[in-house]
Amino acid sequence: MKGLFKQDKFVLGMIHLTGNDKMARVREEISIFEEEQFDGVIVENLHGVVEEVRAALMELRYASIPVGVRLNDVSADEAFQLAYGHNAKFLQLSHVAGKYVEAPKGIPDTFETTRKSFSNIPVLGGVHPKGFTPLPDSCLETEIIAGKTRSDGIVVTGETIGSETPMERIVQFREYLCGHPLIVGSGVTVNNVYRQLQVADGAIVGSYSKVGGVLENPVDQGRVQELMSVVMQLRADEELKKQEIMKNSEKETKLLSPTQ
Repeated sequence: MKGLFKQDKFVLGMIHLTGNDKMARVREEISIFEEEQFDGVIVENLHGVVEEVRAALMELRYASIPVGVRLNDVSADEAFQLAYGHNAKFLQLSHVAGKYVEAPKGIPDTFETTRKSFSNIPVLGGVHPKGFTPLPDSCLETEIIAGKTRSDGIVVTGETIGSETPMERIVQFREYLCGHPLIVGSGVTVNNVYRQLQVADGAIVGSYSKVGGVLENPVDQGRVQELMSVVMQLRADEELKKQEIMKNSEKETKLLSPTQ
């Protein structure tokens, strides 16, 4: 995801289109996410219709951070077209590989052609995501490998909306993905974001960022600040590790170099 997000360990907020005055809340929430240095946001029609997503993207067209979109109950073709038409910087899809009870036919044959037509729109896609039940003959490793070819980053989640993504699952996805970007997509909190981002490249923060941790509530700036303070500490620690590795590498090089 280099070039899209400024940080190697990036954090994305969710705008769920809730409240009585949804566009006013959109403006309030993007202001908080920008102020607290989130790396991007995703607009989702979880509590709104597609036309409200369009309206929100218009409201956010001058945002200082990348704005992506996720559309539920809409085909990938329609999602790409909407993202392109409103200059969304990236697209999240529920799944980019696998067959499920809820989607037994799997990824449509037109997906590859559609993605090539919109190749300037990065895709974050799930494999065995929350809310989907894999068919009995599913092979997670095979489907993750397939998902790599259809996405710019794979999203790993827990079983349901807001449920914590188990660390063993994050590690498993990391092993199958090797260096391909991995994003934690559910249950990210101030208590687990540090260890999750030690393994994953990014995190999508939904319920935790809301007042009382309730998805339908507005974004709570205090909770966002607490989470980002942990993320900032992680980034600082990761940078120190990189510097230490570089120093050790330089020492080894000097030791191995022939004396003049």
